[in-house]
Amino acid sequence: MLVAMGGGERDEEGGPRAWRRGWWWIVMALVVSMAVLPMPAKAKIDLYMSSDETHRLLGLVAELYYVREGVINSYALDFTVPVPANFTYIYFTWRSTIKRPVQYMAHMEYDNGEAMALPQLNISNKGLVPPRPETFRISLPCSGRVDAEVLVNLHLNITTHSREPNLTNITIKRKKICLKEEFAPRNESIYLRPEWMSSSLGSLYVAMGCACTFTVLVITIASVLYLRFKRAREQGSLTCRYYSGAGFVGDNSGVPASNSGVRGGTSLKSSSYATIASFKKVPILTHQVSGVSGGGDSLHYASSPLSHVYSQPYSPAHSIPASRHSHASCCASSLHSQASWHDPRQMDPSERVRQLTIDRWKVEMGDVLQEGTFGRVHRGVYRDPYARAALSVIIKTVSGEASSSQARMAVREGLLLAGLHHQHLLPVLGVCLAEPRHPLLLYPHLGLSNLKTYLLGCSRGSGEGVKLLTRDVVHIAIQACLGLIYLHQQRLLHKDVATRNCLIDSELQVRVSDTALARDLFPQDYHCLGDNENRPVKWLSLEALIHKQFTPANDVWMFGVLLWELTTLAQQPYIEVDPFEMAAYLRDGYRLAQPNNCPDELFGMMACCWAPAPEDRATFPRLLSSLQDFYSTLSKYI
Repeated sequence: MLVAMGGGERDEEGGPRAWRRGWWWIVMALVVSMAVLPMPAKAKIDLYMSSDETHRLLGLVAELYYVREGVINSYALDFTVPVPANFTYIYFTWRSTIKRPVQYMAHMEYDNGEAMALPQLNISNKGLVPPRPETFRISLPCSGRVDAEVLVNLHLNITTHSREPNLTNITIKRKKICLKEEFAPRNESIYLRPEWMSSSLGSLYVAMGCACTFTVLVITIASVLYLRFKRAREQGSLTCRYYSGAGFVGDNSGVPASNSGVRGGTSLKSSSYATIASFKKVPILTHQVSGVSGGGDSLHYASSPLSHVYSQPYSPAHSIPASRHSHASCCASSLHSQASWHDPRQMDPSERVRQLTIDRWKVEMGDVLQEGTFGRVHRGVYRDPYARAALSVIIKTVSGEASSSQARMAVREGLLLAGLHHQHLLPVLGVCLAEPRHPLLLYPHLGLSNLKTYLLGCSRGSGEGVKLLTRDVVHIAIQACLGLIYLHQQRLLHKDVATRNCLIDSELQVRVSDTALARDLFPQDYHCLGDNENRPVKWLSLEALIHKQFTPANDVWMFGVLLWELTTLAQQPYIEVDPFEMAAYLRDGYRLAQPNNCPDELFGMMACCWAPAPEDRATFPRLLSSLQDFYSTLSKYI
């Protein structure tokens, strides 16, 4: 064949000149074809439907890739996937395949506004493709007015910034089936005959008078009962009754119930949660703590400004001093007042930044302790020439991939606790803004690690064989509660109470920290509900979730979720609930279930934090009192 292509000529020695000439033409043809034929588009991302989503939507057990390792699957994109009428949400998974930032712009369009409301994405319209696989969702809400097949297109513009900028357009097609809903006919008007009205007018007046009298009587009785109940509640301790999956359980008065299974030496382990490991157990505070002797043990918070109110010696009858009740009632009424509360994140931070500014040459960056998409937490050293020794610090900063707004947000959130001094708070020590796009936030190191990361390590059994006891969980909760009480005394709200915003050392000493970089370091805990704002949706109370109303009662609600995190070793709350459905889920009365091996007393405190009405929730002084009582009860079994 090659001889034929070369014309069949041979050289004088009989060598195949035609063969060599044919091979040269083949090489030239391949080069030309590579130059002429279009190369596959490179989007620098992976975009696919997971096997679960493919099985749910199409009945196939396989991943359906639209873009794989940057190569676009044109056949999959040309296919319009039908979405059944009973499916409102569809899910996609994506990630960036390169280290450089990959920007995207998203746009939705559909062809029938009567059959479908506006489709929505749970991600912003533009941003960066995540470097790790993450799932985003599209909601396709049918109006129920007509039967129709609505064509919905998701347009993604992927831009890669390099020496040769690359712009790729991807369109994913879906056909949503919408069905008309049958509504019951409404009776818009009722015809009344005049003779009926004239004959019944007297009876109508009598009935209205009786109804008004009865209404006034009911309101009067209800007001008297409510005032008596409120007064009794303010004078009583925290005795919120709750229900578990097995029915009525009891109260959390601090006395071990017969079915509670509370033992001071029992570790938190079950079939659902792995054995909890811990470090060496130490007293609740580094200050005066008396041990167990004879009939009782006492907890003294001598260094705390609340020590004269909240230190309670144990007695067999669990009597509660009346002075603490009166102070707790005063605190309860003042903490729930919103008249003078303020949020430092809404204030101009320039003055505090000037007070905390340090020189860049005094800071030495060390190893990376924690890393997110753009946030970094380093170990470091602060060297002051006027100090005797260098100070070991934790440094929070952002990478080159962070935008200027993300850098400013990190500084603003890092100033939440600036200027506060308490043994269970971790305020920022200094701020370096020599490079505005790369600010440095310095905190004292003190051998601290993130509490959520520590609990997750315990769940994996990396605690060197020492088990974390129920007493240790209560011990951690007491310290966090003390820090939040002091924060509220300063008229400040935290708004993001969770284990991810607390730190712990090797002796179980806990400090509540600010929220700087929390959204980036723990992205699975935050969700965007279509308003371009990442919020800790599954930690928020109902009023904060719907109306964005933040009060001390919202911090109490989040503290209840923190208690649940402690008992489950930082498991994700409401993991089976879609973030967009959380408001309806809470409004219907659903709450987190009691974890396995969680004492009834401790779960009772959680339940009192999750009351629907903010005024019905426990206050932090009451929670601290109950936690102290429970800690004293557990000490009897040691």
